[in-house]
This record gives sequence, structure tokens and C-alpha cells, in this order.
Amino acid sequence: MEESISAIYSSISTLPNLIAARMQFEDEGTGHMTVFSTWKQKELQRQKQVAFQKVIQCQYNQKEISRGGTFVNRLSNILMEERVKQMQAYVLLDKKTGKKIEDAVKEEQYIEIWKKEGCVRVVCPKAEEVHGDIITNAQISTFLFSPNGKYLLYVAEKKKAKSASFLDKKKDCNSDAVKGNQFLFEADWGERFSGVSNPTLVCLDVNDGTLSTISTEPFTNLSCGQAQWCADSKGIVFVGWENSPRRMGIAICFNRRSALYYHDLTTKETKRLTDNDGSVVSPRIAPSGRAVVYLKNAVDGPHRACSQVRLYDLTDGSDKLIIDVVKSVKSEKDFPGVYCFSLPSKCWSSNEECVYLDSMWRSRKVILCINLQKCSVAKVTSGVGSWTVWEVDKDMVLASHSDPITPTRLVCAKLPSNCDQSILQWTELFTSECVATTDLTWNVENFQPEGEDFSQSYDAILIKPKEGHAIKALAVCPHGGPHSTFCEEFYLWPNMIAALGYAVLLVNYRGSLGFGQDGVCGLSGKVGTQDVKDVQYATESVLRTGIVKGGKAVVFGGSHGGFVSAHLVGQYPALFQAACLRNPVINMLTMVDTTDIPDWCHYECGLPYDALKFNEIGSENYSQMLKCSPIQYVKNVNVPVLIELGDSDLRVPGNQGKQFYFALQTAGKETKLLLYPGSNHSLDEVDVDADAFVNMMLWFYNAVGV
Repeated sequence: MEESISAIYSSISTLPNLIAARMQFEDEGTGHMTVFSTWKQKELQRQKQVAFQKVIQCQYNQKEISRGGTFVNRLSNILMEERVKQMQAYVLLDKKTGKKIEDAVKEEQYIEIWKKEGCVRVVCPKAEEVHGDIITNAQISTFLFSPNGKYLLYVAEKKKAKSASFLDKKKDCNSDAVKGNQFLFEADWGERFSGVSNPTLVCLDVNDGTLSTISTEPFTNLSCGQAQWCADSKGIVFVGWENSPRRMGIAICFNRRSALYYHDLTTKETKRLTDNDGSVVSPRIAPSGRAVVYLKNAVDGPHRACSQVRLYDLTDGSDKLIIDVVKSVKSEKDFPGVYCFSLPSKCWSSNEECVYLDSMWRSRKVILCINLQKCSVAKVTSGVGSWTVWEVDKDMVLASHSDPITPTRLVCAKLPSNCDQSILQWTELFTSECVATTDLTWNVENFQPEGEDFSQSYDAILIKPKEGHAIKALAVCPHGGPHSTFCEEFYLWPNMIAALGYAVLLVNYRGSLGFGQDGVCGLSGKVGTQDVKDVQYATESVLRTGIVKGGKAVVFGGSHGGFVSAHLVGQYPALFQAACLRNPVINMLTMVDTTDIPDWCHYECGLPYDALKFNEIGSENYSQMLKCSPIQYVKNVNVPVLIELGDSDLRVPGNQGKQFYFALQTAGKETKLLLYPGSNHSLDEVDVDADAFVNMMLWFYNAVGV
């Protein structure tokens, strides 16, 4: 059995994953365009991720787009890339060679500038001692040439003050070093941002290689990122997150207090553009430089939710609401609101009347056209599956599409004239194929709790072998978040599980994104009950159809999905034959003091959170946290439970899963714990992913007896 599981894993897990795509146009009138798409895939022999760039030559005119030649470049050690017509820049991780052994093995960050004649400049920021590590995580990072091509803008950790030990007696000890601060703690931005405390903007002069950090005086208590050049190359618009009263996890959290700021490179002055009463992301400046479109969310609420689309006019300082939060909908055809957490790097139509973005619409990700003048929105994609917009430039849209059993295809379309918001017509540029998924089928199941109206309905995506193939069991997976969504797109694990003969049910319980803001907020205070009942009802409904002979089912999930899974095997001990919990939330009461997102524990349990009064939480609040937690049902569990943990997880620390493991073990229950050194919340390293998947499937096979 191990061999068949490993064979399926090898054939599907190595499919390339699209991580970036952009267009580059030749001179006006040539009708020539080059598409650069960056992909990553697992390389199992060396147990690492490898990246490559697919370059596609295209011709276009007013009526059509045609694909030309294609070639592939292997990318090595490149962390970020930026391209303009005559110049490229890269941030890469490389080893310095030298006579000393330690010089030869140490990796450093380098910036390379390339022109037609070759590499014209190499900068090692660490050697310059201007700032700390360059930040490459897309949620904060920036890597952009100025419109005039003279400067390169990026985000890096602010240079830290030098420190020394009290025991350091060397005469040449740096006089600037502060003794006693060698082990000084400084809070960072949490999971995926370990060591990132003070992101700052940095400008590299392309001509002479000079590095300079950008001061944001008088706003000194900011972490800066997501910066954009103004059209005249004389100013920068950026997002500033407030460092106080404390930093909390920012990864996948869109409720951190922030605002838009403008820095004038000539006067060195910084001013705040928008109120700091919310959380703003993804500023995108119009090609003319007249305005900035951006997204805004509420603070002190769910970490992900419905967003406002707003427009800030750089000429008169007005801040206009374009699309507001949508509370609820009455039918599947109704617009549910904007659920987009990063606008495309370029999203404006040429006439600057519209912007394009992708957004969740129930269990589907669609492309929306937002008319900024009419404050209207329209869906410009049709059919099944989900879409991602990568770039809009010169009235061309570069996007990708997939569905639950069809891997990513890269496509391009011309925008209709005058932004008439009609359905886009696509030209396929590249598609991935997967033979192992050709014997699968899928559909979306709809559920509506008894006595509730349509606004309380929810979905689940069912992936299964085609008719005529025996189904071993139903594998049920609630998503994490809890405010997330399984979209109609290609996921590796569900396809691998289905290819092994299981039906897979991906449940978007109430509280998922894309169903209206009331649904998102309605889960607060009901975690452990409403979400659990939704998954239980969906599971039993599918089992009643008879697609699984014998009615066998297993459940797996990560983070909040692990939380729901742990609840299910405790509250409904006869429903499943086995469970796999991946970095699960087990006890809100013990998690709140150790996680990077303590506010999450409060909000999801229906409790207020005030960082200034964190230590004044009453005993009744602790009681509510325990009441919401699956640890209270551990005595009811009677199925084998596999637990998979990353020991460097800052979001859901490993003591959560260990608490469940020891409780099961001491109660004489069948359980197993896998602890992955150095792995974080996502458990996505190649060796970790492979081991976790094969172990889970062997666990399920042993439990269901097939």
C-alpha cells in the first residue's frame, strides 16, 4: 500500500504551481508581447522546491491574440524579480566565495541589475550595513523600478543597533555597541515574519549603487511596506502598519491597523493620506498618477472578511468609497462583496475608468470589473472553475484558471472597449496536464440548515472517482481560518486522495468567505458548535446518497480545520473511522497566551479584545474559551487520531496538538504524533509534505480496512 500511495504522490504533487505572471510589451505598433510566468514544483529526489520561468511570445491586434514560441528558464536562488523594457533586477540568495571556509558556505542576499550588455551592478546590502534582510514575503514586500528607471525600491528590516556582551573586554570593541542588549527581545510580526520587526523602505540608485533608507518622520512608529512609485518618480505611496500597542501576527491577517502614507523624495516629508481607523492593503496607482485604488477592512474583527474598495485622489485629497461591504445575499446570482486580499500589481484599464481583480463568489473565484466612475461592479467570467488575475496592462488581462480536477492554465484576453463589463474571451497560453486526475469528477453540493433562509446556506466541493470505480471511504476536510474558502480550483492533496479511491468533501461551512459579511461575522461565539454541525450535516447528507458502500468516512484538517475535526470525533464519535489533525487548535484557553494572534482567540469565541487590557480578562472569558474548545470532548474520542505538528509554528504552537495527544494517550486511545523540526504552520516543506501525506493515507487505510 505504501508503494501505491507514494506513486500517486509522486505523479500529482510534482505538478508546477503558478506563483507569478506578467506581460512585457514591445514598442507601440509592433503587436508583440512577451509573457513571463514563474512556476514552482516539488523536486522529490533532492527534496526541495525548484523554480522555472516559462517565456511565451505572443502577437496581438484589435481582434485576437495568438501564441508564438515558448521556452523555459531554470531559476536558481532568485527570491524576487522586477522587469522593465530595458532592464531587470533580482534579489537572490547566494554563497560568497573566498579563501576562508566560512566565507564559502555562508549565504547572503544580493541585488543584481541587468541590462542588454549583461549584469551591470551587484549590491550586497549586508556589506553596505545600511539595513537588515530584504523582506521577500509578498504581503509586505515591494520590488519596483521607478518610472524613470533611475531607482529601485524595496522593503528591508531596519538596521538594528549594535550590542555587546558584558564579558567582551576587547579593546577594539565597537564603541557604538550597547552592552547588556545582546539578548534584548523585540517583538516581530509573527508566523512567516519571524525576525521582521521594523520593515523600512529602501531606495537603490541604479547608476551608482547607493543605498538609502527612507525616513517616515514624523511617523516613527510604523512598519512600512506595499510601496508604489508615483508616476513622476518623485513620490512614494505606501502602507504603514502601527507597531503599538503591540505587534501581532500579520500573515493572512487583514485586520491590522494601518493607513496609506505619501513620502516626497524631494522634500523628504511624509504625510498620512487616509484615516488610521481601519486596515488598508494593496494600493495601486493609476498610470497617470492621479489616484490610488486600495482595499480597506475593519480592525478588531475577523482576520479576513469582506473588503471595501476605495479611491484616493492624489490631486485633491478626497477619499471615495467605490464598493461597500455586502452584508447578505438572497440568491447565488447576487454580488456577495469583494473578497480579494491583494490587487493585481497592475489592475487599471487604459482609460482609468475600471480596475480588475479576482474575488470569491460563494465557492468560486471570479474576475470582477469595478467601474470607478459609476461605482458599479460586474462579473466578467463565466462557467465553472476559478480565476486569478495576475496583471492588467494596455487593456490586456493576464489570468489563470483551474477547477478541482484540472490543473492551472495560463490565459490572456483583450478588454472590451469603453469598459462595458462584458464577459471576457480568453486565449490559452499554457496548460498543465495530469493523467492521474482524468478518472475523477466533481460537483458543488449546496446545504441549507433547516428553518434558515438562503443567506444561511453553504457549499461543499465533492471530488470523487468516476462512476464505475469503487469508493473506499468519504474523506471530509473543513478548511482553516475559519474565514477562508475552498474555491473551485485545483488542490494537490484532495486530488491525490481521490486518485487513491476516496471521495473528498471540502466543506465551506457558515463563516466562509464569499457568502456575505453577515455569514463571516455570524460565526463569532459559535465556533465549536455551528461550524461543527455544518460539517457533520454535510457529511451525513453525502453519505446518505450511498456513494460510499458501508458509509465509511475519515476527517482531516489543519489549523481551524483541525479544530473542527477534533470537535467532530469528540462530538460525533460514531461518524468517522479515523482523523488526521494538522497543527490543530485544541484549547483556546492555553493558546491565547502563546499564539501570535491572541485577538483571534477572543474574536472567534465571541469575546472583546483590547491589547491595552490584555491582563484584565475575567474568569468568565476563560470559561467561554474552554467551552469553545475540542479538548473538553477528548474523553468521547474512540477512533484513531493522527496528529502532525511543525515545531516552529508561531500561529498554533505545538503545545496545542501535544495537549490532545497526551490526553488521548493517557486515556488509552489510539493516537500517533509526528513532529517536524523547523516546519511552521503550513507544513509545506517537500520532505514534510510527503511524509505527512503518506502517513495520513496509511493511517486511513488501516482504519477503514480497505
